[in-house]
Amino acid sequence: MKRRYAAAIIAVFTAYCFFIISQILSYSATFDEPMQLAAGVSYWKDGKLEINEGHPPLSKYISSSFLVFLKGHRLDYSALGISDWFFADEYYHSSRIPPRKILLLGRIPSFIFGILSFFTVFLILREMFEDPERIILGLLLYTFTPVFLTVFSLANTDYLLLFSSFLLLYIHIMKNISSEKRFILLFFFAFLGAMSKFSGLLLFIPAIYSFFKEKPSLRSLIPAGIAAFAITAILYRFSFSKFLSSVFLQLTQMKAGAAVFFLGRQYPSGTPLFIFIIILKMSAAYILFWIIGAREAFSKKHLPFILLALLNIAVVAVSKKQLGMRYFIPAYPFLFFWAVCALRRMNRTSGALILLLMAAFVLRDHPNYLSHFNELVPVNKRHLVSSDSDLDWGQNLALLSRALKKFPGIHYISYFGTDDPSYYHPFLHTMSVSFGPKMFKPAPGVPEKGEKYLCISATNLTAKYYDKDIWKEYKTIKPVKTVNGAFFIYRLPFPAVP
Repeated sequence: MKRRYAAAIIAVFTAYCFFIISQILSYSATFDEPMQLAAGVSYWKDGKLEINEGHPPLSKYISSSFLVFLKGHRLDYSALGISDWFFADEYYHSSRIPPRKILLLGRIPSFIFGILSFFTVFLILREMFEDPERIILGLLLYTFTPVFLTVFSLANTDYLLLFSSFLLLYIHIMKNISSEKRFILLFFFAFLGAMSKFSGLLLFIPAIYSFFKEKPSLRSLIPAGIAAFAITAILYRFSFSKFLSSVFLQLTQMKAGAAVFFLGRQYPSGTPLFIFIIILKMSAAYILFWIIGAREAFSKKHLPFILLALLNIAVVAVSKKQLGMRYFIPAYPFLFFWAVCALRRMNRTSGALILLLMAAFVLRDHPNYLSHFNELVPVNKRHLVSSDSDLDWGQNLALLSRALKKFPGIHYISYFGTDDPSYYHPFLHTMSVSFGPKMFKPAPGVPEKGEKYLCISATNLTAKYYDKDIWKEYKTIKPVKTVNGAFFIYRLPFPAVP
C-alpha cells in the first residue's frame, strides 16, 4: 500500500517537473527577465545595485548565479544614461553569450525553488491529513494550478517570494515546534521573501502575530535581528544608503499607483475589478473548493494568513498601476490552503473527478500556463479581460513560430516584449511596443512572395501602452488564428490604420 502511494506521489512530481520544464524550454523571454538577469550579473561583478533598484537584490543574485561564471558578458554601463532597460537590452542581445543560453541558465534557480516548493506543499498536506489519498489530491491541486507552474518557470522576483510564502504556511501549521523556533523561522523566511520583493514585507504578519500570541522569549529576537541585519548588509554591500534609496523608490512608485487609483484613471493593464481577475485566472474548481473549505480556512487559528491575503489584495489595489496576478503572490499560499481545506469535507472520489476536469481545462494551454484563464473565459476573449503579465508578457514567440508553419508566406509582427522575434522566426519586419504603424513596412531588399500575415500581440492589440488605439480596425476583423489568446494572426491586405 505504501509503495502504491509513493509511486503516485512520484508520478505527480514527475508531471509537475515536466510542466515547468516544458514552459522553460518553450517560452521566449518575458518582459522583465533580461532586466533581472542583467542586473544580477552586474551585482555580482561590479556591485551596481542602483540597476533595477526598485526591487531588492536577493532573487536577482540567485537567478544570475549560473551566469556569472561565464565569459562574454557585455555590461555597458554607459547605457544606464539612457535607462536601466536599455542597459538590459544591450546585455541580453549584445553579449557574446547567446541570448537563449542566458535565458535558460537564468531559469534554472527558479526551477530548483519550484522543486523545493513542491516538497514544502507535501509537508503542509502531511500536517493537515493522515489519509495519503487526500495528500495526493492536494498535490494534484497544486500541480494543476497554472500560477505556480508559471512562477517557477521564469527568472524574476516572484519565485523566491512564493517559496517563502509556502514555507511560512508550513511553519504556521506545524504541531511539534516551540514558540521560539516558530517565531524565528517565521521571521527569517519572511525576511527572505522581503529581500526578493518589497511586497514580501507582508509576510511579517504571521511572525508578528506569533510573537504577540505565543509570547516567545525576547531572546528569540536577538538571532532573528542579527540574521536580518547581516543579510541586508551583505546584499547591499554594506551600503545602507543604497537600501534606503531602494525603499524610497518603491514608495514613490506606490504613491504614483495610489494617484491612479484615487483619481479613478484607467489601469494600463489589467482591470480595477481585480477580484474578478483573481477568480478568472484560477481554475473554476477553486471556486467550488473555496465554498466548501471556507469554514475551516477562516477559523481564528489562521487569522494571520487571512490578514496577509486581504492586505496584499488591498495594498496592490491602491498602489499599483497594473493589476497583474503576479502582484498577489503573498496571498496565493492561503488561497491554495483555503481550497485544500475542502478535501477534508469532500468524498475522495468526487474530489478526484473535479481535479480531473480541472486538469483537462488547464492542460489545453500546455505549455503556456501564463496565458491561462479558467473555463468562464473563451480563449479568443482573454485579452478583453486582461493582458500584459496576465496573458501576453512576451513569452509566446516560439509558440507563434510554430503556429505560423500552417500559414507560409511573409510575416510581420507587432510584439510586446524585450526578446528579439528574429531569434524564433524570420519575420519581415518587427514593431516593438513603442512603434506605431509608420514602422510597418517591408525591410529593404527582401522579396515579397506569397501571402502576407500580420501577427499582433494581445497587449498591443488592446493598446495598453499606446497613446491611442492604433490597431482599432483589427478588432472588428476575425483573425485566421489565435495563439493561446495572446497572439492574433491576420491575413493581409489589411485596413488603413489611423
